Amino acid sequence: MSFKNKFGLVALSAALALYTIAGGWLATRAQQPANDPGAQQKIFESVLNHIQNDYVDEPNMEKVRAGALRGLAYGLDPYSTYLTAEQVKDYRAGNKSNQAGIGAELSQVASFLYVVAPEKGSPADSAGVRAGDVIEYIDAKATRDISLYDARQLLNGAPGTEVKLRILRANVRPLTLTVRRGSFRAPASEARMEAGKIGILRINGLDNGEAAEARARLQELLKQGAQKIVLDLRSVAGGEIQEGVTVAT
Repeated sequence: MSFKNKFGLVALSAALALYTIAGGWLATRAQQPANDPGAQQKIFESVLNHIQNDYVDEPNMEKVRAGALRGLAYGLDPYSTYLTAEQVKDYRAGNKSNQAGIGAELSQVASFLYVVAPEKGSPADSAGVRAGDVIEYIDAKATRDISLYDARQLLNGAPGTEVKLRILRANVRPLTLTVRRGSFRAPASEARMEAGKIGILRINGLDNGEAAEARARLQELLKQGAQKIVLDLRSVAGGEIQEGVTVAT
């Protein structure tokens, strides 16, 4: 059989498999109510069954299931992700190790790695990373379609080591920034008085215990005669939920 005929046969087989999977899924979906969790689970199992039995090649079902679970988590918001047991083990080990990061809150927008904000005084901040930057490459690794977990693993490393980021920024040509990984401690909050008895309270983070520091700064402003308070949260892109609640109340 010629290469052309072989290619045509494989293409036809793939098309028939896709038709079978899609057709079966659509038919099943049409028969099930959209708000029935049990029905949705049956659709999920039906799609997996079609993939396992009708796909043109032998599928790696462990990889397929992991991809499906990641998709479920990503459907919540750009910050949610599914971790395998091995990834959870690596994550916990990383928290106990001497690894350091770059100090930037990240998200995903249209499958691209997006900088929500660099933390004040962090290695990313010192290197010139800005809010709104898109990180196209981490060293030689393209970031499109990788998970936030994988991106953070690439960004973390031994303190003092460097990582190169290829940055896409509005209205400028792509640029490469070199960030030296390291530990840092930004001031949790800063306070100052302005004319007109206006107190400015800037909160830089909401990690454990930092809400108490912010409230103490607020009390200082009130003692200085502040009658109006401007709360500057531009540097807060993440943190502990309860810390935010404590500040708000």
